[in-house]
Amino acid sequence: MKKVLIACAFAVFSFSAYANRITPVMFASPESGNSRSSASVPVHLNANSKMPETSPTAEITLISAIQGTPDTQRSNSEGATDLSPLEGQLVKIRGIVVGDFQQGDTDVARNLSGFYVQEESVDEDGDTRSSEGIFVYEGSTPMTDVDLGDQVEVHGTVVENYGETQLTSLLSVEVLSANRLSAATVATIDLLANDGASRNGGGGYEADLEAFEGMLVEFANTLTISEQYQLDRFNEIRLYAGPRPRAFSQNNPPDAAALDIHLKTLAARSVVYDDGLNEQNAEIALLDGFAGYSEASAKRLGDQVERLTGVLDYKWGGNNAAATTWRLRSVRNGDNSFTSDQANNSPNTRPSYAPEVSGNVKVASFNVLNFFKTVDVAGVSTAAGHDPRGADSAAEFTRQKNKLVQGLLGLNADVVGLIELENDFDPINDNSTALELLVSALNSVLGGGTYDYVYPGTQFVGGDAIAVGFIFKPGVVNVAAGTEPAMLNDTVAATLEGFGGHDFVANPVFDGVASNRVSLAVSFAHLASGQVITIAANHFKSKGRSGLTDLHSPDYDKSDGAGFWNQRRLQAARAVAAWLDTEPTGVASEKRIILGDLNAYAMEDPIQYLLSQGYHNVEPVDAYSYVFDGQVGTLDYVLVSDALSSTLEESMVWNINADEADALDYNLDFGRSRAYFNAASPVRSSDHDPLLVGFQLEPSPTAAPSPMPPPTAPATPPTTTPVPAAEPGIDAESQSKGGGSSGPAVLILLTGLLCLRNGRFFARYCASRFG
Repeated sequence: MKKVLIACAFAVFSFSAYANRITPVMFASPESGNSRSSASVPVHLNANSKMPETSPTAEITLISAIQGTPDTQRSNSEGATDLSPLEGQLVKIRGIVVGDFQQGDTDVARNLSGFYVQEESVDEDGDTRSSEGIFVYEGSTPMTDVDLGDQVEVHGTVVENYGETQLTSLLSVEVLSANRLSAATVATIDLLANDGASRNGGGGYEADLEAFEGMLVEFANTLTISEQYQLDRFNEIRLYAGPRPRAFSQNNPPDAAALDIHLKTLAARSVVYDDGLNEQNAEIALLDGFAGYSEASAKRLGDQVERLTGVLDYKWGGNNAAATTWRLRSVRNGDNSFTSDQANNSPNTRPSYAPEVSGNVKVASFNVLNFFKTVDVAGVSTAAGHDPRGADSAAEFTRQKNKLVQGLLGLNADVVGLIELENDFDPINDNSTALELLVSALNSVLGGGTYDYVYPGTQFVGGDAIAVGFIFKPGVVNVAAGTEPAMLNDTVAATLEGFGGHDFVANPVFDGVASNRVSLAVSFAHLASGQVITIAANHFKSKGRSGLTDLHSPDYDKSDGAGFWNQRRLQAARAVAAWLDTEPTGVASEKRIILGDLNAYAMEDPIQYLLSQGYHNVEPVDAYSYVFDGQVGTLDYVLVSDALSSTLEESMVWNINADEADALDYNLDFGRSRAYFNAASPVRSSDHDPLLVGFQLEPSPTAAPSPMPPPTAPATPPTTTPVPAAEPGIDAESQSKGGGSSGPAVLILLTGLLCLRNGRFFARYCASRFG
């Protein structure tokens, strides 16, 4: 049984304080930190747990009586309200083995040191509020080997183990008969009809599935993969009933009360699907439905499963990073099958082609996930004096570079704003920096000189470990003549309108701990049209805590969806807009782009402010470039000024990264199988999806007259009527049979002359009069 026990409590309770309540070799306990050890250690009982009574009973106890209902369940001082009414008592149960997860048998994919027993259908209590199943914990040495479908009697003590009701300290396990699986009823769970949510071991919301604990269940709904973040570490994914959830503030203004409802609703409709192990870094193929795992067979977010089946338990995943929660575990290989790109039935097909957008200038934004030339090994620092953040070995670096090059080749953009580069720049391409290596790798495929990079004028763009940068195609655009790349740091920001009274020491915007990265602006001239576009690359502060503890800080998380540092991101947005108004590169161009990882969803303050300043979000309403906690949204943007928006042709997000498991990326940590990786593919080259936008730029109209067309001689001389000589003072051209004013004749003469000298005027005006 689950509930309000949170992960941090595990680290607080000392072994000595609870030594008198340790059960003999119980289920492996949560360990502190993020270490990857898979060793099992003894587990403490809850603070109010009881030791077993000494007098055994031979009577059969119904499992539903052990699990209880809200009317009979106990509570404790830690906030749990669904403890077994028989906790601490010695009982005997009889039922069907609905899940064999014993240690030491031939099934290496299911080792949880015990098995699951469910009441036979004829012995159920008929109360839908009580569970009919229970986990029997044996330890590393089974008392009796059991198989799926066996009818068994088990004599042991009822305990609560971090939210799950179990039988342990076993006196006997007896197999009565075999092949009786059909004697137990498979319970049906309809997540779309579920509106109950409780707290999991990490403090977040989860579906309230207490009435199904330990039972063999089937989900009535089509379930969609919404999260795979822990797939490579714990072999677990999150499934959701209904359309893929979107981040709350992607479509809604931040609001604490509304966000709470949003999170409860999502939790009530989701469940974790896990393998049968509590180990870390096991082969992904051990997760039922993921056999033969590779990039080709890998499931994407958005893939689905029908009638998911298995036992439902309440356990952690082997580490605090995988909190205690409801986990569905397959009891037989092949019971569950997912859609996939390889099977040609995926509802979210992996892009099999490079993106194409129309237009004669194509601009991209690409977060390259900490691409560092400096390898992250002990004792090594970057040129800027920071710990490296990217590859941990030369092999990882090569894998990372290959993936990124494939992504950039696919984009084929004329200008690319790169985010999360190692902060080190050099005016001469001698392959001494990460940026230079990318350009050289691209040119080795496309031909020398196809791409170049912008040297920002200094070795470091700000003081952070990572920076933004630009690459471009000099055959299409070039840095505009008479301009220089410009950087927006706190010194520059202090000169901008609206920042005169800002305290940059106490509240840094670009230069300091937990600040935005320094922005870089470059003006590019389009060679074919002569048009100039000023593009600012940005990387705003992330939503994480970053050490902030002041609850009264305007940057503290208000639990409204915006996360931490919303105010600081808003300050960056205000500064960037004001800075571009000052024409920092030295050219007066109204055609501007603000691009990059702005770390804010579409309805949050930073984005809304920039839209209020005349910029336009070119992404479709349903677009997303990032997935966090199973929810999709846009953190990456290409925002276009009013003056440039009329030239917009097409935009797209290339979903090659966010929907893919990070098991497919360049990392080789913790013994990851090299078979997952595909160097010839851009898939999972980053955790953010790149954006690509096309513009159609035309030369500006000029005042110079069009060349005068040569006169054309008539084919047949015209027949003329002799005209008398002009009288003195009268223009011969104005003379007519009736005489009169010379004005109309003069107007006709002048109009004719204009028509001869200006082809455009002729086409629009003269043709209707003389054609």
